[in-house]
Amino acid sequence: MKVHQLACLTGSLLLAASLVSAQIVAPTEASLDQNPFGNGSFSFGSWSGLDLVQTNMAEPGTTLSKVSKFGIGIYPMYFPVNNVGVGINLNALYKDSKIPEGNSENKDTRWMAGVDLLYGIHFTRTFNLYAHAGVSFGQKNMTTISPTEKSNSNYNLLDYNFSVGAPLHLGSEGQLYFTPYVSYNVLNTSITGEKEVDSRFDFGIKMETWIDDLFDKDLMSKEHWDFYSQGSSAIDLYSDRWTFNDGTDKTTYADGGFTGGSTGGSTRGSTGGSSQSQNLTSWSFCGGYNYFFVNYFSGGIRAGIGGGSENYGWSTGTTTKFGWIVGPEFELHVPVENPAHNIYLFGEYQWGSDKMTSGTGIHQTTTKENSTHFNAGVGYDFHFTTHMVLSPQFGYRVNNTKETAGVSIFPIMGTGFGLDFGLKYYIP
Repeated sequence: MKVHQLACLTGSLLLAASLVSAQIVAPTEASLDQNPFGNGSFSFGSWSGLDLVQTNMAEPGTTLSKVSKFGIGIYPMYFPVNNVGVGINLNALYKDSKIPEGNSENKDTRWMAGVDLLYGIHFTRTFNLYAHAGVSFGQKNMTTISPTEKSNSNYNLLDYNFSVGAPLHLGSEGQLYFTPYVSYNVLNTSITGEKEVDSRFDFGIKMETWIDDLFDKDLMSKEHWDFYSQGSSAIDLYSDRWTFNDGTDKTTYADGGFTGGSTGGSTRGSTGGSSQSQNLTSWSFCGGYNYFFVNYFSGGIRAGIGGGSENYGWSTGTTTKFGWIVGPEFELHVPVENPAHNIYLFGEYQWGSDKMTSGTGIHQTTTKENSTHFNAGVGYDFHFTTHMVLSPQFGYRVNNTKETAGVSIFPIMGTGFGLDFGLKYYIP
């Protein structure tokens, strides 16, 4: 998995943490009683967002191909009573790749929907604790079309997860929390004659928001607001986190399936079935931070770094991966005083590298890619709480990738328009 595919193209969590920490002042009586799990509160998952992209792919000597992708993730939660939250989770992905050479087309469709339950305990202004459980189901469809044939595979999906988190409130007011967490997740993928179980533990730090003033009716009258003035800052909540996970991916086949390798990495059941498994470990850090150097103009950084390993029981050697990406970004906002909504221009540029090594000895192979990413366009800030913003963006993207080690050294360029939205947290 490449770093820039981890949804990690958002800048420095440590810078954001230091900024919020700098805001800590003597707590008021109201802030001491601030319960993030109070009756009527809302929460939005840090992965909530939407991405719609149309990309034209080209490399030397080939005909232009087109890739269309739509992805969405929505994870709201509501607290009908103190300390108990009920939520829904919905995510979907559609990807269509049309390749003129050979007149072929690949379609990948996936959706999942489910429910979440959370029980939280409020201890002090800065420390809280919660236990969370969720279950979701869905389907995955993969279709390949060529002039001579059409193949289609439908998979059933079932996911359940459990987690414990400790939200830390680092300011005297506001709705931003830094949450160390531990979770266990199991994803079952099944089709006739085959079942795959991906189970793993995950721990790390993420940003979360707990809101008690959703769609504040007094936003326009809050004259103390000036989120776009010199010295203000913004944090992109879409994917800021640090995480490490370790687990096992096991696939079981009916009779006639995988027969196993000489290293004993497979097992055969009494009914003639077989199974194969692999151990997976990965880690990543990603985040985003913007600072207003002058009124209405901000600059910042987006960065991500990650890696991992895959150990297949039926073969020798371990596959290792490592990648990074970093770059600047800017936003130029319309100069309107104390706006509850605001239009802005944005631009960003990142460069990075991905490396994968597999096998051992004379059979070892290494693939390395260097890449650059450019995105520019127009965005819109919709403030729906005192600090939180829903921020759709429409822009033009240029992605360049070139292998510097591996099978091919030809550069690949992807260009196209994209629409996405996420959540931002403003600190005046």
